[in-house]
Amino acid sequence: ETLEAILSASVAEGVFGARTRTLIEAAEAEAPGWLPLVRDHDPSVSDDLRSFLHDRLKVYLRDKGITHDVIDACLAMPENCDFALLAKRAEALAAFRLTEDGENLVQGFKRANNILTQAEEKDGVEYSFGADPKFAESPEETALFDALDMAEAKIKPAMQAEDFATAMAAMAALRPAVDAFFEAVQVNAANPVLRRNRLNLLSRIRQTCGQVADLTRLDG
Repeated sequence: ETLEAILSASVAEGVFGARTRTLIEAAEAEAPGWLPLVRDHDPSVSDDLRSFLHDRLKVYLRDKGITHDVIDACLAMPENCDFALLAKRAEALAAFRLTEDGENLVQGFKRANNILTQAEEKDGVEYSFGADPKFAESPEETALFDALDMAEAKIKPAMQAEDFATAMAAMAALRPAVDAFFEAVQVNAANPVLRRNRLNLLSRIRQTCGQVADLTRLDG
């Protein structure tokens, strides 16, 4: 019960919030075995402690109606020990998935990621060195370049401000351009220059969406 109370407070206001610290100080009188580890952050047990707290956090978030795959997609991101930040990200991602654009973009992202992963494994290289819009051959290809530019311009500052709702909305706005691209463009073109450029463009989709959450961990 003590741990649940501290965890709930951490989700609501952060590890160093006033209520969280008050609960920890009050719990010190009981001296549970795990409390000094929370307080002192002993590096020798930090991984085990983090796993333990993550397990408890998963229960907390599932009780709030957030699915396991959404939780996993957020836990896979950096700063996953900031419970308040993690909970905000999970709630925003759960809301994002309930929208038509959100769910369809997840499918578009997975398609892009699958094509890219297969090509990287086959070619033995990483396609992440910048697609060039001068090689775009169709309006749909050009439109995807433009959509990614606009999304990245909104997502980066939103993430810095921990405004996950705005970041998710910017990501969802990619959906029409991603759908149109896959309907009109053959990624694995016979021309090696076009193929390489298009694979690098798919890498931009992966990198842009990857700022928000690890979408590869989402079901469906």
